[in-house]
Amino acid sequence: MELYFTDFLNQLSITKELANDYEIGLVKQRSIMSGKIVFRIRDINSNPLGYIGYGEKDNFWFYPKGFKRTLYNAHRLMEYKTIFLVISPLDAIKIISFGYPSVAALLGRTINEEQYQTLLQLDKLEKIFLLHDEPDNLILRLSKIKYVKCSSLSNIYKLSKEEFIKNLKQPC
Repeated sequence: MELYFTDFLNQLSITKELANDYEIGLVKQRSIMSGKIVFRIRDINSNPLGYIGYGEKDNFWFYPKGFKRTLYNAHRLMEYKTIFLVISPLDAIKIISFGYPSVAALLGRTINEEQYQTLLQLDKLEKIFLLHDEPDNLILRLSKIKYVKCSSLSNIYKLSKEEFIKNLKQPC
């Protein structure tokens, strides 16, 4: 699938290089993902699982039929002691653009068993920064794995790197 860089990605401070590295872009050819910003999804071993799409006009996520939510970007987290855990790949990429590559996205508001098991496979993991507006359903479960610090993540796309760091100090 050929992916194209767009003004939408640029407006979110996602560079062309970052989009290429993380396999993100607009699909123009005829397919179920046509007209969507797509994100390549890989398992923890870096095996490709497919794509999910985001419709920028309707602010809607599209998951192909039969898609099983995995932990977005987990394959890049094996060496990190601290990770950020967010809901959406767009949130993850924004944080990565600030210079923090240790980010995973749940692809939804909750964590499923496969995602939980993936976190358990991150042997060096010591701390999870949960950036979620409704963390109550996740904190208890995640704290069984490692130390969890929670912070609200409101309108990350309008934040500068400095504002993002300041926002991390705010409790949920």
